Amino acid sequence: MSRIEPVKPATKFRKPFRTKRNSSIAAVVIVVISVLAINIAIKQLSGAHDYLVAAAAATEGTPLNRLPTKTVSLNLGEAGGDYLAAGAKLDGLELSQPLAVGDLLMRRDLEATDPNQQMAHLAITAKNALPIKLESGTRVDLWAAINDGGGQFGEPEVIAQNVQVFATSGGAGLFGDGANKIEIAVHQDLVKPILAAVLHADAISVVAIDGVG
Repeated sequence: MSRIEPVKPATKFRKPFRTKRNSSIAAVVIVVISVLAINIAIKQLSGAHDYLVAAAAATEGTPLNRLPTKTVSLNLGEAGGDYLAAGAKLDGLELSQPLAVGDLLMRRDLEATDPNQQMAHLAITAKNALPIKLESGTRVDLWAAINDGGGQFGEPEVIAQNVQVFATSGGAGLFGDGANKIEIAVHQDLVKPILAAVLHADAISVVAIDGVG
């Protein structure tokens, strides 16, 4: 009796197109991984680390978690510990110094947020035009002449010193619409006297104290 050989299943046919496509995808993945690995290796060898820089100007007292930031890769050597690294916790911190766009965030310029000393933004209208060339971060004093209710005003008195300008409405100078409108950043303890002067329609004047004309 002859032996019957079992029938072998037909070999599965692979479409050349699918095989080529899978190979191309695998090649792309390998290239991407290789590039990432090379970049990481270069960064490690160069001693570079990622740090946070301000992406917008900010005034003193700005909560850090509200500050727009971006990341830069730098080799700061031993000084790297003085700056805030990317990925650092930002909650509960605020700026103790104003920042310009592109400034690195230094640890010494940060402080824990004090709920009683948080900064508030106030928009006020000065009686006279603002000093020219005011910009974010400029320091000014606020003076107010008390309104007697009959169209007369008393002698001006200082109601807030060393106040930071947050923004102006443009057109600062002797002429122009909006020339006397200003937004300021002040500590909570200065909010009450400033608002009292505004609500009483006192004549508020802005005096620059740091060389702004």
